[in-house]
Amino acid sequence: MPNTTTVDEELYDGLQQARKRKPRNFCLVAKGLEVVKLIVRKKKINEAQAQKAKSEAKGTLVVMGVVVGEGMELSFQIVGSEPSITPKKIRDFISEQTDLTLKPRWTVVPELQEVEEEGEETPLPAPKKPTQPPTSTSPPTSGPPPTPPPPTSSSTEPPPPAPPPPKTDLLGELVAKMKKLTPAIQAAVQAHPQRKDDLLQQVAAFKAQVKAKDEAGAQQSLKDVAALLKELKDQGGSAPPPVPPPPPSRAPSQPETMPQAKQEQEERESEKEEQQPKSEAETKVDEFKQNWVAARKNLREAIDKVEGQLAGLAEALLKSNDPNMIWVAEEGLTQLLGGLRASATTIDKSASKTPAKVVAFARPAIAELEKRLDSPQIKVCDQNKFGVKVSVKKTIEAAIDELVKTLESAV
Repeated sequence: MPNTTTVDEELYDGLQQARKRKPRNFCLVAKGLEVVKLIVRKKKINEAQAQKAKSEAKGTLVVMGVVVGEGMELSFQIVGSEPSITPKKIRDFISEQTDLTLKPRWTVVPELQEVEEEGEETPLPAPKKPTQPPTSTSPPTSGPPPTPPPPTSSSTEPPPPAPPPPKTDLLGELVAKMKKLTPAIQAAVQAHPQRKDDLLQQVAAFKAQVKAKDEAGAQQSLKDVAALLKELKDQGGSAPPPVPPPPPSRAPSQPETMPQAKQEQEERESEKEEQQPKSEAETKVDEFKQNWVAARKNLREAIDKVEGQLAGLAEALLKSNDPNMIWVAEEGLTQLLGGLRASATTIDKSASKTPAKVVAFARPAIAELEKRLDSPQIKVCDQNKFGVKVSVKKTIEAAIDELVKTLESAV
């Protein structure tokens, strides 16, 4: 354990327990976008204790839930929507307070994992040994012999405890479910090549969590993969049907060389088709897809840049000690940024095999984002009187121009 004079011992102990796949309650207190207090422990944290921690740390936002992980990975489970506090802020705070280098992440769940309360684990009492009569070397005295003690239940050993119920192999069940999704994943990759990286990254995360025996993380990743598959299916695109499983093999009397030769022939024909020059229409579609990916990436970078600007403005507002300005820093700017991200996410999900469908999906989302940029709240931020350079509208409008230009090329 590190030097106890420089770390939060209670937080250190709680995190160390959570890293051993033991769920622990947590209470995070933030001020603006910064973490100012973190409590991790086995005992339940009630509302009064959370408000006390918020008051002592002079914070304005409280997030409560359950944290569990393994090794360096930590999953902060919450119900509802993901807070605006970035995992990097949590990681930096943990490193500063405990000298631990961990990888926290938010995980939105429908129901928090149960934490075993203190006092539930009651050890069985040790069996009592039978009392032996004392031996004496003195000669017997006159009088009747002493009456032997009646036999008691303590003179016999208690029956052994019942064996624990067999543990269910949750990871094995999750792996089996992921295997069932394999045909759908392959079909989605073929139908939506522009979302291939997003899908395969989630599958890779699932495999890594299974390898690390992170049940909660693997379960959430499986849900994410299923949700993305449903989203891609709803967006349309002629996804090829999943390949049916081969029929049960029978012991052949001769080596089956024909299917293999046929497969090799098909592969050669496929290679010839790929080497053939594409038509002008196909080339134009490919160029559109590449430009659309670049335009969406540019929008994400613009939102990240705006987040940094608003974080600087929030710090200036908090220093004013004005209750109204503090509310704006904590609640107003968080809601503002959340709305911008929501619109940007809708645009980012606008994908299809045909450019016409992309245009149909993206244009309403872009209009919604442009409407947000015309709000008086953004105008106040851009023209703030605190000397903080903020250009929300200008920064995002530049990214929108590139999106619109790309869509116009598809018409």
